[in-house]
Parts: sequence; C-alpha cells; structure tokens
Amino acid sequence: MPDRRPHFFGEEQQVDLENLEAVIVDFVRRCSSKANLVLIGFEVAAEWTYLFTHFPRVIPFFSAWVDLRDIAKDISSSVGVIPGLQSLLQLFGYHWKDIKSTQHRKENTNCGNADNAAADAVATCALADALLLPENQEKLRFRQECGQIARIFTKKKGWQAPDIRHPFIATVRAGGPLPSTLDSGMKLARRFFNFSPLSTGVMSTDVAYLTFRYQDQMNQFVTDLHGVALPTGEILSVQGNFQGHKAAEIEDREREGKQKLREKNRLEKTEEGIEDLGNLFS
Repeated sequence: MPDRRPHFFGEEQQVDLENLEAVIVDFVRRCSSKANLVLIGFEVAAEWTYLFTHFPRVIPFFSAWVDLRDIAKDISSSVGVIPGLQSLLQLFGYHWKDIKSTQHRKENTNCGNADNAAADAVATCALADALLLPENQEKLRFRQECGQIARIFTKKKGWQAPDIRHPFIATVRAGGPLPSTLDSGMKLARRFFNFSPLSTGVMSTDVAYLTFRYQDQMNQFVTDLHGVALPTGEILSVQGNFQGHKAAEIEDREREGKQKLREKNRLEKTEEGIEDLGNLFS
C-alpha cells in the first residue's frame, strides 16, 4: 500500500465502491442544507469529468465553481506556465513539509503516495485565501516575469548557450564554480531583474550569462557588477560581448527563407490557376 500523509482533517470511513456515491451525496447534503455551495479546485478539468461520470447526483448541490489556476493566470496576465498547487503554496510562504506528501517507506521503494482528500481540500482553501493578498499577487507576477527571462517555460534544464539573436551578452564568473545564488537562470533573473535582461542562463559550472536589448544596459550591468564581492567571498568578473554580426546573419537567413517560402506559395497558386483553365480551349 502507498504511504499516506498524516491525517489531520475531516473524518475517515470505510466505504464499498457501490455505495460511494450515496455516501458522497449524504456528506455534501449534511454540509449545509440552505447555503449555496461553491466547488473550488485547482486545474479541475479531470475532477469535473470524474464527477459527471461517477457522482452526477452531487452536481446540483453546487451553485458555482472556481478554478484557482484560472485566477492565478489572470493575476499574472497569463505570462508563462502557472506552477502547480504545491509550488504556489511554497511561493506564498508555506513550508514544504506542511504541503509535501510523506516519504516512501524504506522497505518498499516502489510504492507511491496516496491522495489524502482532506489534506488536498485544506491546501486548496489555503491557496484560495493566499491569492486574495496583494503581496502574494505581486510575488506571482514577479515569479512569472523572471521565469520568462530565464526561459524556464520553453527550454530544457541544464547548461545552454545564450540566444545569439540577442546581440549584447554579459558573462559572469566567480573564480571557480558559480555560487549557489547564481547557478541557475531563474536565480540570475531574480537577482538582476532591475537591469532588465532579455534572458539569463548558465553555460557551464563556472559561467553564467545575461543578454540585453541595448548596449547601454549591458555596459551599466558590467560597470555595476564587475569586481563586486559577494557575501560568500567570491569576486565577480563580468565581461560584455557584442555579437551583432551573428544576429544579423540569422536575420538575413530567416528573411531569405521567408522570401523563398512566399515565392513557392505564389508559384503553387499560379500552377493551380493554370490547371483550372486547362480545359477552357479544348
């Protein structure tokens, strides 16, 4: 059997599968016979399908429903991919031990983690409450903007060269392996957000990078950070690089490719027109 989270909320009872819907209906009816119930969840598409398939008699008890993931998307203006329920709660200050499931039993490493409906319900309500706070809304927007800069929504994890479409690149070194505060694109984006980088990332264990739209932005970053001592003792070495010729070459290739595609489409349309008129003079 899989491990379960410690049971803190609600009540447990043993139910046969054939009687499950009746028990669920009875539970919902006992919650309140007069109030209008609202169904709250996080990414509830699967839950709706399950309810309609297995518990259709429960649906009429709810006067409305709320998907907290949609609210999070609205808060962040749909920037990037919204984190999961547990990640959002951690972002808003909940300790990971309070929201993570228990560890697998040592004697059985193949077992999974079972859902605890009561714990999930409390976590969902906690997120609904947290999303109401303006400071948490600002945290979410900041996290999503940094995620866009770090390209966490569009790239695989690990080392990656900077996008050469961005002509102004600053490399960051620390005289050895990058410190833990600078060893990922997301950490770089958060730390140097006010310098307005286009993207951030790590090229190797020793080298991080930031790209900029304008040379003045890159120069300012180099001026402010080169030679700065971190609290952990490392001295930053920051260098600016210009690779505008590479970006121009890519733009030229893309422009040439688009021209060829347009010419191909034009020829295909012309040939189709000729075929349509083929029997006109026969």
